[in-house]
Amino acid sequence: MLLPVLLTVLGALAPVLPAVLGFPDPPDFVPLGALALAALWGWLAWRGKPGRRRLVLASLQTLVAAGTAYWMLGFSAYDASPGAPRPGDKAPLITATRVRDGARFELAAERGHQVLLVFFRGRW
Repeated sequence: MLLPVLLTVLGALAPVLPAVLGFPDPPDFVPLGALALAALWGWLAWRGKPGRRRLVLASLQTLVAAGTAYWMLGFSAYDASPGAPRPGDKAPLITATRVRDGARFELAAERGHQVLLVFFRGRW
């Protein structure tokens, strides 16, 4: 019963874990396949030996699989805006206020240094 739970956790983390660990992103079918397999395994385990604990676990696995699929497929519905920078383009000149200390940050001053820029997009 531990293997389906492990598959559920790994499948749910698969969309974000590679970026954290520095690995290339897996194709979308890998985490979705792992989640579907875990949910199916959970339901088959419940059907083979019914019980409240197995029913709750299979239901949670199905919810995690469906939620992750919705999250992943929802983000894939958006294309880049026309005129948006592409990988390899030079970054635009950015001036911002640092959250940490309120100091002014200019990207041009960091030329020649490695800089990690994180852009968040959403529907707010």
